[in-house]
Amino acid sequence: MFFKRKKITSFETLVFCERGMRHLKYVKAQCFGEDAEISYYPSLYPHDGEQPKILIKCPAEKVLNILNKYGVLSWDGFDGDRPRGVLDGKTFRLTATVNGGREISARGDQRFPKNYHEFIRELDKLLGRF
Repeated sequence: MFFKRKKITSFETLVFCERGMRHLKYVKAQCFGEDAEISYYPSLYPHDGEQPKILIKCPAEKVLNILNKYGVLSWDGFDGDRPRGVLDGKTFRLTATVNGGREISARGDQRFPKNYHEFIRELDKLLGRF
């Protein structure tokens, strides 16, 4: 039997945080109709009025394509605890409102969902960080 992979058809907001020993990535995407605004902040929790380090505008379709290309909807509920014996590494958190109000979330501590690293590279390219 064939099951069609579920897709994200729309998004309202997406917040992605990744932190490691020497880096921090906080990315927020918002959809405004057919347009999207993606912000990269230099701090983990941007304060009211804090300006993003990078701000780009692009078609919302471009963000949807990235989310679906890497299967981000399938990440919902991912909870990757740190493997035993690992003392440091990267942690991440993703929250999003998609498909007309559905809340999705994922988190990991040196454990990541399928296609995670490819998704990050694509985000970095979109933000001009490559």
